[in-house]
Amino acid sequence: MTGPPRILIALPHLGSGGPDRVMFEVACGLADLGWSVHVATVDGPGQRVHDLPAGVTHSFMRTLPVRLDRRYPVHGLARELRRLRPDVLLTTHHMNFAAYGALRLVRDAPLWAMRPTTTTSSHVQDVGSERLRHRIAHRAMTRMIEGCDLLVAQSRDMADDARRLGRSGPTAVIGNPAPPRPEHVVGADGRDRVIAYVGRLSREKGPDLLVDAFARSHARSDGFTLDLWGDGPMRVPLAEQARALGLSGVVRFCGTTADSLAAMAHAALVVVPSRYDGFSNVIIEALSVGTPVVATACPGAAREVIVHEALGRLSAPEDPGALAVAMDAALGREPDHDAIAALVQQAWNRERVIEAYDVALRALADRWGGASRPGGS
Repeated sequence: MTGPPRILIALPHLGSGGPDRVMFEVACGLADLGWSVHVATVDGPGQRVHDLPAGVTHSFMRTLPVRLDRRYPVHGLARELRRLRPDVLLTTHHMNFAAYGALRLVRDAPLWAMRPTTTTSSHVQDVGSERLRHRIAHRAMTRMIEGCDLLVAQSRDMADDARRLGRSGPTAVIGNPAPPRPEHVVGADGRDRVIAYVGRLSREKGPDLLVDAFARSHARSDGFTLDLWGDGPMRVPLAEQARALGLSGVVRFCGTTADSLAAMAHAALVVVPSRYDGFSNVIIEALSVGTPVVATACPGAAREVIVHEALGRLSAPEDPGALAVAMDAALGREPDHDAIAALVQQAWNRERVIEAYDVALRALADRWGGASRPGGS
């Protein structure tokens, strides 16, 4: 290979959310380490492409004015691959499915690094396979996990799950970087009597479990409120659940926010009650601002991040009673907010995560000396 390795990072969008922040950091970090980086996205509104450094180029993928093509822009991604001819393609989220199709439309296709967003087996078990689109998606995901040139698993759970599904090729376990530590971590005096949830209001995230647990915990009688930040299909059912449990007024629906870190920085506790996950950015972001976390020990990375009680508590998944006990235990401990922020930076700092991506992706690019992916048409 002559010249710097070339990578195309294909994403649905590049906004302010946690997953977008991670891939933004990866793109910038790889450019700093000598890669030729191009980012291709679908959506325009809310983009943070103006924040990309001069060393990272960007383009919008062309799509047809139909929902399916905007979600899975197979032909748009294929055009970018033909135009840019990268050595490596890195995809995540919906772009994994787009890449699965696009790579079959390109002559001399690049090597493909795929980053799933959750544990596939848990997702299949949760949503079932009654619908045809679920059966198709599950089969495609299994084939992608088996056939991509590099699997980037965000946790050991995800890597183990991929092996059970037939993955035998190279796999790199790389978590997500913590945001930069704020200049001043909010101390105990600046914290509100708030338990915060930040995320999509959807079944896999478990907000219904949290509302039930809050009704059982001592926090309710101790004057705490439960603030739900986010939106999603469970918004109305959650409001009905809160009313039925007598929690109207103490379970507050705060909507979406462009500054979730600020919401977490002033909370006494952040709870992540997921039924399954990949690598929860909410956990790492809450800890980065010194806020302890209670999370379910579901499939995903929570057990790899919350490794001792200084950072928070783990609870059995799908068990509101156990979650309430863990919340009360965490609130009964006087946290060292500065120590929490320092610990997460030591374990999940940006430099270490970017270095792991660099090592894994360079090994991929060097494996064939810049040649096309085996099997590329």
